[in-house]
This record gives sequence, C-alpha cells and structure tokens, in this order.
Amino acid sequence: MPPPLNPAQAEHHARLQQILARDGVEPWLLAAFERWPRQWFIDHLYLTPPDVTPTAGDWTAVPPDTRDERLLSRIYDDHAVCLQLADGVGVSSSSQPTLMAGMLSQLGVAPGARLLEVGAASGWNAALLADLAGPAGHVLSLEFDAEMAAAAQRHLRDAGAERVEVRCADGVLGAPDAAPFDAIEVTVACPDLPPAWRDQLALGGRLLAPLALPDGSAPLLRLTRAATDAWTGGFQGLTWFVALRGGGLEAWPPPRPLASHPAWPTDTGREHHQDVAVSAERDAYGFFHLTFWLLASLPDLVWLETPAGRRRYGLWRDDPPGLAVLTDDQVHSFGDPEPGRRLTDAVEAWKVAGAPRLENYEVRVLAPDEPRPPLALCRPCCRLGLALRGA
Repeated sequence: MPPPLNPAQAEHHARLQQILARDGVEPWLLAAFERWPRQWFIDHLYLTPPDVTPTAGDWTAVPPDTRDERLLSRIYDDHAVCLQLADGVGVSSSSQPTLMAGMLSQLGVAPGARLLEVGAASGWNAALLADLAGPAGHVLSLEFDAEMAAAAQRHLRDAGAERVEVRCADGVLGAPDAAPFDAIEVTVACPDLPPAWRDQLALGGRLLAPLALPDGSAPLLRLTRAATDAWTGGFQGLTWFVALRGGGLEAWPPPRPLASHPAWPTDTGREHHQDVAVSAERDAYGFFHLTFWLLASLPDLVWLETPAGRRRYGLWRDDPPGLAVLTDDQVHSFGDPEPGRRLTDAVEAWKVAGAPRLENYEVRVLAPDEPRPPLALCRPCCRLGLALRGA
C-alpha cells in the first residue's frame, strides 16, 4: 500500500470529496472515492490549466510525497488530466471525477460482478470498479497502449488494488476468453459499437459507452442485454472523451469544405436563396439537442467547414447543386432549394415533437435486416433505432 497522504495531499483529497458530495454522488460511491485517492494513480501529468491544450514541454513528474500546490490542485480538481500526447493530441487522460462518478452510478455494479473496462488509462477507474464489485468480483481492464497498460498495472499493484487484471489489447475485440460480463464500461469515445461488446454481455448485463459524433461530442449510451438478440436503453448525458485507438472502427467523415461546393457564393454580391429562422431555446448544450435530432432524422446530414474555419451541420447536394447550412439561428440555403427545404422541415419537426432532449429517446439495437425507422443512428457495425419516450 502507498504511504498515507501527507497533510497537503489529504487537504486536497478531502476537497475533492466535498466536490463529489455537492454533485450528489451517493454515499456508497463516495466511500469508494475516499478509499482510492486519485494521486495514487498519477505519477506524471501535463501541467496546464484544464482549458489549455498541453504540449510536450508541459510534461511534469509527480513525486509520491509532493506538496507542490500546482500539482495537487491539478490532480484533485474536477477536470480531466492529460497523461499522454501523440502528435500534439491528448490520447490518454484521467477522466473528470464527477463524470467518473456518474458513469459508475449508471453502471450499477453489484457485489460479485464480472466487469470489463475498455481504456485503462491510469488504472484509477479500474480500482473503483474493483472496490464496488467486492471480494467476489473481478475487473478486466483493456488498454491499447503498452506504456499506459504497464503504468496502470503498476499503479494498481502499488495501491493494493486486487482483483484487477490489466491487458495490453485492442479493446474493440473485447475479451471473449473472459466473457460473459455483467457490465462493460467504455472510457473512450467510440464512433461505433463493435459486436464484441454486445455479444460479450451476460443476459441483463449493461454496456456504458460514449458514442462519438461528428462534432466531437460523445453522448453517453447505456444499453442492457434484455434477451439473446435484444439490447435496449437510452442516453444518460453528454460527455467528451479522448478517442478510441485501434480496432479499425470507421470514423465519421471529416468536415467537407463549403468553399468546394459549386453553389457556395464566390462573391459578396450573390444572394442566399433563403434564410429561415431556427429560434431554438438555448441551454448549457447550445444547439446540441437540435443537431442530435437532425443527425438521427437526416441520414445524409454532413459536417461542414466554412472558409473561416467554423464547423456546421448541413446538407450537400451535387446534382443539381444545392447546399443548406445550419447556424445558431438560421438555415442558410444556396443553389437548388431542395436541401434547404429538407433541413428546414427537419428543424420544424423537432419543434413539433416538443424539442426533445437527449434523455427523451429510447434506444434499441436494430436487427441487420430491419428497415431504418424515422429516427436512427446508423453506423457500419451497429444501427441504433430511436423513439421518443411515451410516443
């Protein structure tokens, strides 16, 4: 076991407990966080403010006995901590504590559960999972990166976390030799749901995974295996995670440059065909609830990039050339009016439906030969049918 926290560390650890308690974390889960200080699983980090993109020069070692206020504040605040960079992009992190707590609560780990984690990172979440599963449970954590897998295993061993096995493996494949699992928690944003995760769930088992969308957001999807070939559930909130590595899952197409479309105006004298007000109610997620509806209702909705570098959803038609772009408060249409009409009609349909939010959808995995319903997110490995609750 690691040595007891020094007074400075203990003060920061207690402060994080208070943050979790204020966020409504249940006492039984709060006790697990109390037993496993975050610092035990972070021996280095990229020391930048949470809203600043780290660089290689920000890498900083964390001594076990540190009293450094900058390090302790960064470790114990309620933000993700970057642990690994590749080509200037964060590829591994210790997740935001309140987000971790919410996911663990949604997972509903029972004593004795057999659990699969996809994305070990520091090993902290695996230790919490093992704590919740108890002496009769078992946690298998898969980590794509060999360096991170070795670090997670070392952190867990040094912290005294038993019943956790870490494998350097491609998480997309799951672990068929250890299946079935009572729950699978995915801690990276994935653009699709591979069959292995669904098939390796026990009956009644739960899958919790951030589903990556074109705009970089990742709504948290929870599915339960209700029968051998039936998975149902819903979305639990909006998250952002580092991207899944490995597996060969097909990513969403990159944004298409608006300036390359023949209907895009090349001079200021060209008029838009139509501008239609959107006037959707704003909230903490901006227009996410509207754009999620559009993504589910318009199979050909695309992610676009303006000449100024801003990214928007819209419809793209080559023949005859037509283009429709959604901004914060308008649908802009260029060239043939048909894309503009379709996008406007979809916005109006969202309003007529009561402006549904992410949590208002019931979700089920569609059978391979099942027709696409009016609302669906269809990816190569998995098609999700959506329906409004109570409709």
